[in-house]
Order: sequence, then structure tokens, then C-alpha cells
Amino acid sequence: ISVYPNPATSIINVSGSSNIVYLYDLSGNMVLSQDLSVSNSINLSQLSKGVYLLNVDGESIKVVKQ
Repeated sequence: ISVYPNPATSIINVSGSSNIVYLYDLSGNMVLSQDLSVSNSINLSQLSKGVYLLNVDGESIKVVKQ
């Protein structure tokens, strides 16, 4: 599974999975979920700058929003 670009300003791309992904803030609150079978691009523009955890196939990947 790869996530790029990271850090990102508005959009990240996730490849290597066709499942639903979940994005959490560092407090553990889910801020976004998306079905990757629809689109592998995730729009982060509505989120505040900071560090988030992307849960993909049971794996957590740190994503930095600039």
C-alpha cells in the first residue's frame, strides 16, 4: 500500500487496496472515510493542517496535511 504525496496539501492518492479507508485525527476521531473502489484520490482540503492516521487494510499510515 502506498500513499502519495505525503506530506500533502489537498489530495492524497492511495494505491494497492480496494477497500474502504478511514482517516483519524490524533485524538482518535474519524474525520473521513472513503471507498477506494470509487476513487483512489482522497480530498484533504477541508481538513486542518496536522498529522492524521490513515487506516488501510488494518494498517495505519501517518499522513501529514500541510
